[in-house]
Amino acid sequence: MRNTYAFLAHCMFICGIVYLFPINSTSAQLSTQTPATTPTVTPASTPILPNPIAVTTGEATNVTAISATLHGTGSGRGLTKVWFEYDTASGSYQNTSSTQNVSGSPFDIPISIDITGLMNNTAYFYRIVGQNSSGDISYGSEKTFTTLLTTATPAVTPTPGATPVTTTTPICDVKAIMVSQKRLTLQKGQTGEVTVTLEGDNCFPTGKIVTANISKISSKRISVSPKSAITDEAGKATFTITAKDKNGKAKVTFNTWNLKKAIIVRVK
Repeated sequence: MRNTYAFLAHCMFICGIVYLFPINSTSAQLSTQTPATTPTVTPASTPILPNPIAVTTGEATNVTAISATLHGTGSGRGLTKVWFEYDTASGSYQNTSSTQNVSGSPFDIPISIDITGLMNNTAYFYRIVGQNSSGDISYGSEKTFTTLLTTATPAVTPTPGATPVTTTTPICDVKAIMVSQKRLTLQKGQTGEVTVTLEGDNCFPTGKIVTANISKISSKRISVSPKSAITDEAGKATFTITAKDKNGKAKVTFNTWNLKKAIIVRVK
């Protein structure tokens, strides 16, 4: 009986070893498995922005004594408006042309705008300006042109029974420019007149062009009419200034033959 118990115990010991071996082998296999890889996140691509606007100043054509045609190009998908700035001094752009509306394009768009009321035999400096739908502004480089010189028209004096004699009216060069007042005070909506007088050497500069210029800030307070006027036989040109609805000071500059004279207008 004792031998039987010993035999059974020996068998149970052997079976336990066989049972434990597969478990240990499986555990070893699980411990050597390759760890799971972390997925790679691809960064979002950068959106492509619209082309920035660009403007290029071109040459002036059709130049006369009082007018010219300014040219240039503009590009950019956001471009909406184009115009020119100009003046008789380099780097000073007191005058602006009319505005040309355009439809933005990545390709160059030809721009052509006429300006008038210029002074004869005068150098003008100008540049193109472009604006996009967001209000951003781009400027072109500065270029220049010179208006033509106005010559006197020969006058013919008829004489009965005689051969007509051609005479020439002497040219009276402008030596000085004066205004009727240096300061002007206006109520809102009120108008006032300013007379500009040109003087020569013992003569009256007749038929000369006088241009009235105001800055963008001044244009919010006043308006001037006409933009340019021709002097009469006494060398005078008259301008009407109208006050708008915004209080403050404004400046009007009168130009002729490279001479300038300014007045201060106060709107109350």
